[in-house]
Amino acid sequence: FSITAKRRNPTWINPWADWSLNMPASIGPSPDNPLGTRALNLSASGIRIHGSPDAASIGGPASHGCIRMHMNQAEELFELVDVGTPVVIVGG
Repeated sequence: FSITAKRRNPTWINPWADWSLNMPASIGPSPDNPLGTRALNLSASGIRIHGSPDAASIGGPASHGCIRMHMNQAEELFELVDVGTPVVIVGG
């Protein structure tokens, strides 16, 4: 895969998955945004690398496939990579 877009203070759009049915249609930049303050879109449809406002959820299943990071780590990674950077996802 590769990074296709970098988004600072992104707007989250509800995927209407089971876990998100009780959430609003979208959440703009805010402390409650599930994407945090930085999001890296991947060439894998609907998958992103992004920060999370819920630090306790990192490392466990809590989304529909995104790679979630602690906010400060996502912000640091955002500055280190460019659009087009290759991304290899390895099962844990």
